[in-house]
Amino acid sequence: MKALSIIDKVVLSQDQILDLLKIYEEKGRDFYYARLLEKDESAFNQNALQEDNYYIGLLFNIDFTDAKLKLWSKRNYAPKIKEDIYYNNIKKAIKSIRTHGNNFELFANEVIDLAKMLAKNVKSNPILKKDKSEDIFLVNTKNYTKQEDLIELVELYNN
Repeated sequence: MKALSIIDKVVLSQDQILDLLKIYEEKGRDFYYARLLEKDESAFNQNALQEDNYYIGLLFNIDFTDAKLKLWSKRNYAPKIKEDIYYNNIKKAIKSIRTHGNNFELFANEVIDLAKMLAKNVKSNPILKKDKSEDIFLVNTKNYTKQEDLIELVELYNN
């Protein structure tokens, strides 16, 4: 719609103007489709979440059979081994990202919280472990943590 304010300064052919009008017409129908599909929105979201869980399980090489991975991506089962706990943690992280999807921004604290969520009751959190200091010619240059490196990476990504 911002383009309409400067339309008198732009030279457009008749076909281009008709195409723009069709685009704006379809954009106006967005509200109609939102109301039409409003009842099914939760089902669509649930189905998308299940598919995300399944494919993330494949991506993370979870040691499940294909049938077990499909079942666990659709339902919550009581975990018995660490692999089950880890997959449940992944599902919680994905659900958290999807529910806060519009407000989710990449900050170091959110990455750390997600890492804690993934490692909970399974393994120690690799992000919060301290690395050894860098020694160059037996001179201690600095002590650093992976958390500081993560903060620097996130700042570089956001800039």
